[in-house]
Amino acid sequence: MLPDQSEARRLLALDDLEILDTAPEERFDRITRMAAQVLDAPNAMITLVDRDRQWAKSFAGPPEGRVPEVPRKQSFCRFTLVDDRPLVVPDARVDERFADNPLVTGPPGIVFYAGAPIHARDGSPVGALCVTDSTPRELTPEQREVLEQLAHWVDLELGMQREREELARMQRRFVGIASHELRTPLTTLKGQVEELLDPLDDDEEHRREATEAIDRSTARLVDLVEDVLLGSRAETADTALAPEQFNLTELVRDVLHELGERAEGVVQHGDEPVRIVADRRRVRTAVRGLLRDVLEPRGGTVALTVRREADTALLVLEAPVAPAGVGLAIARAVVVLHKGRLDVRHGPQSCGATLALPVAGPSTDDLDS
Repeated sequence: MLPDQSEARRLLALDDLEILDTAPEERFDRITRMAAQVLDAPNAMITLVDRDRQWAKSFAGPPEGRVPEVPRKQSFCRFTLVDDRPLVVPDARVDERFADNPLVTGPPGIVFYAGAPIHARDGSPVGALCVTDSTPRELTPEQREVLEQLAHWVDLELGMQREREELARMQRRFVGIASHELRTPLTTLKGQVEELLDPLDDDEEHRREATEAIDRSTARLVDLVEDVLLGSRAETADTALAPEQFNLTELVRDVLHELGERAEGVVQHGDEPVRIVADRRRVRTAVRGLLRDVLEPRGGTVALTVRREADTALLVLEAPVAPAGVGLAIARAVVVLHKGRLDVRHGPQSCGATLALPVAGPSTDDLDS
């Protein structure tokens, strides 16, 4: 049995996948078919071990060998969770753990079992990819490696599915935030144009102020539209990243210069170069969005620090308010695509955000680190 704390964490990770009791999917069935074929086994399953049951997400083999759901106490796969490593049972009939198991003594008559654990995004073991047979046998070292590699394929599928769902939720939230924020400068712009066109108003100073307000609203509208377009692309998981090596400290400096007067309240601490491999354009959009989120609600000093901790580059914002607009939505999407994290702080003592990106990038096989 797993310790209570580990089991609780494992069950939370399993629930977070939102996959229990869902319909069969070809992307998983493809893996079980391959496992059965390559390992020369009549039956293959992808199972998930819940609180009190084992449930099969995918199955390959004849109907008589199908075991859609069994009580957890009868599960073979639950043993892979304890040590988080493959389990091979050459002959369950002489194994004291399984000799009296109804799955052995009755249908489907399991004699041979081999299973490798599968994992949720946090690394918690949540089930197994397994093959079974009605005759005793062994796995060769090569077959054992194949089983582990196929189980890792299942891990990747589980992670990508959750990421797609998370990106879809982000996109819906992003559209809602963007619609609200776009409406504000449009309303201001409309009102100022109406004042400017008022035939009864011949006050030149008033007209000058209205013109300046229109200019500000237009600039804000252009910025928001650019962010919305970049953000929508950032939230598309199918859009390829374009990683390159660059100095994050220098990029932040460039963004502050670009923001001009709006960034007058920002104090950048530290000047040490922090080199990372990432999609420079997307990271620039995330940094700009976070800064605009904390600068526009009201004045005040914003402290910005770029530093490196081990294999992670950190951009830390301390501000009067926490980011909570289009910029935050974009930054979250960028962080997800880069396998990083974004922590937002709300409170009387500390407001702001910390953006963390892996220094080596999400994939650097073709780049020099």
